[in-house]
Amino acid sequence: GVQDIAALTLPEEDATAEQSERVIDVDRTLNFRTFTAHNSGVVVEWDAETTEPIQTFDAHNSSVNSLDVWASDFSSSIWMASGDQSGRVILWDLETGEIVREFEGHTGAVNSVDFRSDGQRIVTASDDGNAFVWNTQTGDVIRTINTATNSQINGATYSPDGNNILIISDDAMRLIGASSEQFLEFGVDSNGLIIEGEETNRIRSAKFSSDGSFI
Repeated sequence: GVQDIAALTLPEEDATAEQSERVIDVDRTLNFRTFTAHNSGVVVEWDAETTEPIQTFDAHNSSVNSLDVWASDFSSSIWMASGDQSGRVILWDLETGEIVREFEGHTGAVNSVDFRSDGQRIVTASDDGNAFVWNTQTGDVIRTINTATNSQINGATYSPDGNNILIISDDAMRLIGASSEQFLEFGVDSNGLIIEGEETNRIRSAKFSSDGSFI
């Protein structure tokens, strides 16, 4: 079975990193393969049975805040998207370890990256107040989503069927149609006004249940 992440030890080339080295995000999409994003700017792939590192992805120059892995049901394609503190988003081919392309547009830290279930789209969320929907084949932004107050967006994630996007900001969550402007808003009062987030009660992340019925 999958080993506890605490049992994983950084590869030798990273063993001399500062003691402040921290794991920022973890992805276990693939059986027996675990991916960890680090504040040193690397992503490490591990064999989750042996807890041995398989490969290191080190193109980022700042903390990698989020990553997501997508595997095709119809081919051998396996991709990873990673976003960092500088606003850089990179798409990787996990079979070759090479960069497929970069996505340019964010001017603030990228807080989350998430593939649509078919791998054709990625949605990213950033401190710059924008969530971008990207075409993974071209690297183009095909949609921009922002909050009414232009506040930072802490997360954005697709529903399992790919029909909706959940946008998470400090004080509210919005469920938006992936191909429309219709939305439902969570965290609003009876007058439809956004309830201000308290300093100790901000919304940092949220996920769909596997069937998409719950958040």
